Parts: sequence; structure tokens; C-alpha cells
Amino acid sequence: MTIEEIIKKAIAGDVNAMIIIGDSYASDGDITNYDSMINALPWYERAADAGSCYGAMQAALIYKIFAIASEKIPDLKGAIAEYEKVIEMTDRVFKMRDIDKDTMLSAKEDHIKAHYKVARCYYILQEYGMGMIYLNSIEDMGFEEKLLKGLCEYRIDENETGWRKTYRLLYSIEKQVLTYNGKGNMSFLEQMILAQGYIVLSHIYYFGLG
Repeated sequence: MTIEEIIKKAIAGDVNAMIIIGDSYASDGDITNYDSMINALPWYERAADAGSCYGAMQAALIYKIFAIASEKIPDLKGAIAEYEKVIEMTDRVFKMRDIDKDTMLSAKEDHIKAHYKVARCYYILQEYGMGMIYLNSIEDMGFEEKLLKGLCEYRIDENETGWRKTYRLLYSIEKQVLTYNGKGNMSFLEQMILAQGYIVLSHIYYFGLG
């Protein structure tokens, strides 16, 4: 079958053909190749629209790659938009039938992390209320999510009541804040969040609000 025939079938709605085209663009395996990813993305999205779990997961992966590349202070709004696409694509996976357990767990992890990353971007942009919206949608919060939620609460309500509430949350992860080394090489934003966690804890102890 020629590439022209495959494209024709894909345009006519053949999901397998859409995946073949998407994979052909992404087949070099180089996630830093922007042109490959941007060409593969619409075909994976078409497949996701047609009910393909694989298409949705591949589209989510590409959006995640784009988001990470955009996660710099001048480009945080762009990163937010890309992470929201990850959320959208993983939401689609949850609604699909006959999804294997590993894929579902992977989609759930991407879903949670994307909410956290959006909240982190909003925190750096000083839009703490928006950050809380995304954090509050995470059911099982880990260390990073709790730390960021504590910082958002601290910034939203910087008075004694707010500090007491923040203290209760940060106290539960205090040892982790003091010993956390990150996962491999920490990004600038990860270092910034951790440093601010130290600062807030020191303020709370200094003012005796614990």
C-alpha cells in the first residue's frame, strides 16, 4: 500500500491508517525533533477523536514534551496550555472502554502530574487561586503536591490564620522538605519551589505559629 493510499484511508476515517501516519512521523524516536512531533500530533489527535486509546496517549506524550520545553518563566502561559492538552487527552482515555490496566495507570499518572505542573506554573505567575483549583483536583497528594499547596495557601492568606493552616500542611512533610534532593537533576522551577518551602517554614517557626 502506498503512502498516498494510507493518507486517503486516514482522511476517510481509518484509525489504523491514522496511527501508521503518526508513527511514521514519530518513528525516528528523537523527542527533541519538533518537526517530527508537530507532524505526528494531528494524526494521533484524529485517532483519539475516533476512539483510539493509543492515539490519545501518544498525543498526550507529545503535548507533555512541548509543555516541558515551554516551562520557562517567560513561556509559562504556553506551558499551561500544553499541560491542559495533556489533561484533555488523558480524560479521553478514562472514558474509553477495554483499556488495559497499565495504560490506565499511565494515563492517571500523567493526569495528576499535569494538574500539578499547571498549578506550579500558576504559582510562579503569582496566580495562587488558579494554582489551588488544579491542586484541589488531585485526590492522593504526594510530597510535591502538598508542598505546593502549602505555599499557595500561604500566599493567598498571609496572616496568622493562613500561616497556621499552612503550618499544619507543611509540618506533615517537614522532614521531606529538609531532605528532598529531587529526582535526578532538579529543574530551576523545582529548585525555586523547594527553596520557597524552606523560607515559608522558617517564617512560620520565627513567628511561633506552630
